Amino acid sequence: LVGAEADNAPTVESSYRRFALRLNTHVQNHLFIFGGRPSAADFSIAAQFQQMLTDPTPGTWLTERAPFLVAWCEHMSDPKASGPFLPLAELETTLLPVFEGEVARTYLPWAHANAASASREKKKFSVTLDDGLFEQATQAYAARAFSGVRSAIAAQLSDPALSAFLDAAGARSFFARAAAA
Repeated sequence: LVGAEADNAPTVESSYRRFALRLNTHVQNHLFIFGGRPSAADFSIAAQFQQMLTDPTPGTWLTERAPFLVAWCEHMSDPKASGPFLPLAELETTLLPVFEGEVARTYLPWAHANAASASREKKKFSVTLDDGLFEQATQAYAARAFSGVRSAIAAQLSDPALSAFLDAAGARSFFARAAAA
């Protein structure tokens, strides 16, 4: 229903693993994704990993290879703020690899291709990712969600810190298009 098919399962799995390992490094150093308090990103991402932890295969992999991520997921069941959001510059050492290494290389190209397919009312789409060609059914809800994220980020591109972070991650172009639209 959400595009995980036998043909693209290896790409989905390798992306999830890369993302998990990078996020593990980040939450090893930070209580929450953006500093000392939880954000919508913490709740949404933790919920996805909490689901994976209930499945023996990804749960075992996460427990063995991403222990800080597992502890963060447990903490996110009842999170307590311990401070403010931090400036991106203070998070960049461990957050930038999450964005540059996975979000900008896999999620954003996929989301952009899916949104373009949805806007043309196509049933399927394909996109070339680092792992190769990825094909799946168009996801209308994901396209609407990505449109909202793009608009929200585009509205903040005048913030020099955000703009510099997106440039460093190789992700700015995905949001600049929304600002121009």
